[in-house]
Amino acid sequence: DGIYVNYGWTGNSVINDGGRGIPKNVYSDNSHTALYDLGSTVNMPMLSDPWRDKSGNRVMNPATGTWYTHEEYFSQVLLAAPNNPSDGIHTGSLSLDVNSSTAIFWDANTGQKLTGNDAVNAVLNPDHDYLWFNPTTNVLRINGQIRINGSLEFTGKGNDTTINYSGRGAILATGDVKIDTNLLSCNNGNPASTALSFPENNCIGIMTKSDMTVGSNAQLDIMGAFYAQGTISTSKQTNVLGTFVANYFNMGTNVPRIYQVPVLGGLIPLGMVGDYPIGAVSRVSWRELGA
Repeated sequence: DGIYVNYGWTGNSVINDGGRGIPKNVYSDNSHTALYDLGSTVNMPMLSDPWRDKSGNRVMNPATGTWYTHEEYFSQVLLAAPNNPSDGIHTGSLSLDVNSSTAIFWDANTGQKLTGNDAVNAVLNPDHDYLWFNPTTNVLRINGQIRINGSLEFTGKGNDTTINYSGRGAILATGDVKIDTNLLSCNNGNPASTALSFPENNCIGIMTKSDMTVGSNAQLDIMGAFYAQGTISTSKQTNVLGTFVANYFNMGTNVPRIYQVPVLGGLIPLGMVGDYPIGAVSRVSWRELGA
C-alpha cells in the first residue's frame, strides 16, 4: 500500500510547511513523501485501450481484424452470450432507490427486466450476468458483467440509506454514476453475515465513461472498486474501503477518506479495466566481474 505524489499536497486538510505540504488525513505504508518513480511504465487505463487478460495478453476481434478494446471485449464477449456481440446491454439509466417500493431484476443473458413482485421472485441463474435489488430488504445481488447505456444511481434518504450487496460483478455505465448510500458487502444476501465478505467473497466494481460522485450525503461507508474516465468526486465524511482510479480526483470538501485494500488487486471482478500484471525492472546495485 503506497502513495506517490510528485507535486505536493494542497487543500484545507494540508499543513503548509513551506514545501510539499503535509496532509492531515493520508495514512499509507510509505508515508506521504514518496515521489512517483515508474515513469511511463504504468499509464492511466482507458476503456479504449486494448483488452488484456489476467496474463496481459491481448485478444483479436475476428470481425475487425484488430485488437478488442477493453470496452468492446467487456460488452461483446464477457457480457451475456460471447457469440452474440450485441446482446445483454441495459438501455437507459438505472436507479437503485432504497426508499422505493419497487424491486428490480435485470438478466443480461435473457434481456429480461422485471419489477415489483416479479423481480422479488425472480430465479437467479448463477451462470448468467444479472442484477437483483430488493428495496424492502435493502439487498443487492450481482453476478458477472453488467453494461448500462445510461447513468447509474444508488440513492436513499433519511435513516434508510444502506444497500447490502452480495456477489462479484463489474458494471460499466456510459453516463454519470452517483453513489449516495452506504454500499456494504455481505454473504449470501444476509446483512448480518460479514465474515470475509469483502473482497474475498463479494466485490462490486463500477466503471463509467463519464464522471462519478461517491458520497455527497454525510457519513457514508462504501466498499468496492471504482473507476471513472473523467472525475471522481467525494465529500462529507465518506469512508471508502477499496480503491479509486480516475483521471482526476476531487476530495476537497470536508473529510472523506479512502482506505486501500492491498488484496483487492487480486480479487476485483472480471472485466474491470487495468486488471493485468505490469512488470518493471530498476537497477539497485551492480558489480563488475573479472574476465
